[in-house]
Amino acid sequence: MFSIQFAKLIFVGLITNYLTNNNRICLFSPDMAYQSFIELNTGTTRNFLLPCPGGYLLVDTSYSRNYKRFLKLLHKHNISVQQIKYLLLTHHHHDHSGFAMHLRTQSNCKLIAHQKALPYLASGTISAKLKPLNSCIRHLLFFIRPFMPRAVFMPVEVKPDDIILQQPKTEISDILGYSACIIHTPGHSDDSISLLLDDGHAFVGDVMMNLPLCGLKKRPFLLEDESQVIQSWKKLKDAGATKFHPAHGKEFNLRQIGV
Repeated sequence: MFSIQFAKLIFVGLITNYLTNNNRICLFSPDMAYQSFIELNTGTTRNFLLPCPGGYLLVDTSYSRNYKRFLKLLHKHNISVQQIKYLLLTHHHHDHSGFAMHLRTQSNCKLIAHQKALPYLASGTISAKLKPLNSCIRHLLFFIRPFMPRAVFMPVEVKPDDIILQQPKTEISDILGYSACIIHTPGHSDDSISLLLDDGHAFVGDVMMNLPLCGLKKRPFLLEDESQVIQSWKKLKDAGATKFHPAHGKEFNLRQIGV
């Protein structure tokens, strides 16, 4: 019993220590004089609010149980839920899509997701292809899995005016009002996408993680295809990404990934 609780405390503590506070971070964009994004810590998942005409684009949600916390964080920044105009899901997993339907019901925001996410969003389940990166993670999961939330979430309804992506790269400057694109970055999951701004800031979901755990070296601790993860990193680098904002762990620079 001691070893199980000890492993749980280590795992949760490491993740918590590597999640930054709720901050407003300034960006310079050549198409808009001065912009900022807001980072929200809703638990173990980092969410990001980026300004767009009439409100905000939100990158990812969190577990369903964290919705009330999310609303409190919005209130702290004097933002109403109705100001969220778009929800970009970097992938379908329950720690990213958990309260997506709650949010859409209250805000009527448009969904942005990859086409490969749709079957999972419709069923409220996650892919069975996930596997631990290495034996260290496998052993750690053995101890902590009983304490982890069930891998299910409220199914997310897709509407006709939602933006469902199929191309390797999609420009969304018309949505944000400044230069940006979405890149298909599989490896952690087939449907993983990353949002890249023209100034090099990339919001990467789980295709990268920054946790001091089991020799991850910025790789996700659960994934479907490690070689695809590395290829996705190279895609981001070639597209001009220089600063990475993962959903788990602090942001980091290009020189730290070694591709």
